[in-house]
Amino acid sequence: MLLSFCLFNTNQCISWLCVSVFSPALQTGYGIKLIEVNLAISGQQFLLIPGFILSAWMYTFMELKTIQMIAAVLTFLGGWLRMLTIISGDFWWVVAGCTIVGASAAFQMGGLNIIANDWFGDKERGLATALMTMSNPLGMLLGYTFQGIFITIMEKK
Repeated sequence: MLLSFCLFNTNQCISWLCVSVFSPALQTGYGIKLIEVNLAISGQQFLLIPGFILSAWMYTFMELKTIQMIAAVLTFLGGWLRMLTIISGDFWWVVAGCTIVGASAAFQMGGLNIIANDWFGDKERGLATALMTMSNPLGMLLGYTFQGIFITIMEKK
């Protein structure tokens, strides 16, 4: 359970960060402004607070598994919405997709304490909580690293 939570959380960060390094290419390719690219990257931040409130309310009457599945479906849906950009040529699908992927983080992170309390004893709970919490910055680190690798590969071609 700990590993699946950490991997899912890391993946969410990678998913919504992967747009930022391509800003110049996106601006040129879609004829958009930098503010629009930044909106795609940070759009999810606008939904985090209402998302955390909604997920806290949902955790009062729904099981952890159900809410984690909702987060997984939102992440999957956001990824596919971003792919519609290729078909339609409209950059706003990227904005919508990144926002949905980021919003799913509220549902994912809301379960951290429940997992720590239900799955781990008093001695392991602190370490489990730390690992789950640190999977978010790990996803950011990997997201930015992958971006640098992609840019390097693209520049060599």
